[in-house]
Amino acid sequence: MQEPLDSPPSVATLYQAAVGPKRQDFYLAYFQRAHQRGYAPISWNWPVFFFGFFWFLYRKLYLWALAVFFFPSFALIASGIIEDLAPGLGQPVMMTLIFGFHLIYLPMYANGIYWRWARREIERARAENPGQHAAQLEHLEAAGGCNANLPFIIFGVFTAITVLLGSLNPPG
Repeated sequence: MQEPLDSPPSVATLYQAAVGPKRQDFYLAYFQRAHQRGYAPISWNWPVFFFGFFWFLYRKLYLWALAVFFFPSFALIASGIIEDLAPGLGQPVMMTLIFGFHLIYLPMYANGIYWRWARREIERARAENPGQHAAQLEHLEAAGGCNANLPFIIFGVFTAITVLLGSLNPPG
């Protein structure tokens, strides 16, 4: 049975608009479990394990991408403080923080981070467009989905900068 045109979209439809077509079945099943429980269950995300920063860019989670990018700097600062307080512990703490964050925390919680982002976007779409169901879906489709080009652009920029800096400082 088809819903009337003026009926509000279901939560599943809103999540579907936020996720976009890529891996939609996987994320909708996860989001449904999280929505029913009221919290994000722990799950493993292999793409985040291997490509964390780039996965967050791909899924348009730009603030998290920035956090992932700058976390090693914060870990370095913390390790310097720890090194001053307890000589010899700075580097092990830094390595533990960086590897723990990138290789354990992020892959375990990335799906939950994505669900919470989608839930906030749905709330924002509803608040900004009350009663305007088509506008809510448009908002979610624009904010969500994937940005397949940006990770490659950023990777190209990093590569170009690395090559440029390497050519400015020849070995020897």
